[in-house]
Amino acid sequence: MEMYQDFSRLFSIITPSPNDYFKAFKAQEKFTLNSVPTVQSGFKKEGGEPFVDFATDYAFRMPAIKVAEAQKEYGDVWMYRYELVTKSGIETGWKASHAFDLPGVFANKDFKFSQFLFDGEPEETADQIIQDMHTPWVRFAKNGEPDPENWPKYTGYVSNVRIFDRETHTQRLDMTELMNVWKDMRFYED
Repeated sequence: MEMYQDFSRLFSIITPSPNDYFKAFKAQEKFTLNSVPTVQSGFKKEGGEPFVDFATDYAFRMPAIKVAEAQKEYGDVWMYRYELVTKSGIETGWKASHAFDLPGVFANKDFKFSQFLFDGEPEETADQIIQDMHTPWVRFAKNGEPDPENWPKYTGYVSNVRIFDRETHTQRLDMTELMNVWKDMRFYED
């Protein structure tokens, strides 16, 4: 129950509202702790987008920043965000979900997952994201630096981040507020 109260408190910061959308999401018929149901068609209007932002912050963004902060004490760190939303990402509602970056990183359009990801996209879309992602990964493996001209090192909560999308670019992001909201909350521990 305490964990639910922490979620509710944090979620109210992300989407201030008289309604508790986490509770509404959890109340969906097929919800379990191990699976997430298809988002109901009206859920986006009722707060689904903020919930997705919340879940992304909780499961990926905030932990990645914590790891980058810890690692930069011992060596160089580079951060990126994968934001390419393909037609299949739109149709399924998954957008640019976890692991959607893998076809670009490993430069393979032939895996079933890659075929799913790029279904309905022009060939150039797959080719471009593969070029944008695979080349720096290989360069990093060989030389220890992904792309010195376009992908600066992570320096802290206000830092340059490589954004992989239809037009890949580097953007200076301020993640201070996000990390201040999360502080030292831990939901994985008993």
